Amino acid sequence: MAQQPDRTLPAGAAVSTGTTGVPARHRNLWNRLVPPSGPAETVQGEALRIAGNIHDGLARHGRADHDHDCRAMLRELPAYLALGTTLPAEEFTEARRIAEALRTGRPAPAERLSDLVARWIARNPAPIPLARPPYRR
Repeated sequence: MAQQPDRTLPAGAAVSTGTTGVPARHRNLWNRLVPPSGPAETVQGEALRIAGNIHDGLARHGRADHDHDCRAMLRELPAYLALGTTLPAEEFTEARRIAEALRTGRPAPAERLSDLVARWIARNPAPIPLARPPYRR
């Protein structure tokens, strides 16, 4: 049986992206920040979880789930990315536009959204506690 990754960060511990390339960086961060189920404890983990779930839905089914929770998660994502040290204006606008397109069912590059989330995490290595999100999934 494979050992589960350690998904806990000591209080105040910095997050390191550690690897290069979108898939490797995303996987490394996912293993460290995203719990097996439910919301993450940090905004960084939750932003990554949202982007990953959307990307996974598109890869597996050719579309993201467009239920109420999915739309709510995509509505919250830009607010998460506005916390701490934001992305450069052009990248933040791009992330917001991708999230909005996906939220309304239009095609958009989900892998690019994952990359932008990872870039935001790199700019915000200190964990930002996540308040209870306005969605269940």
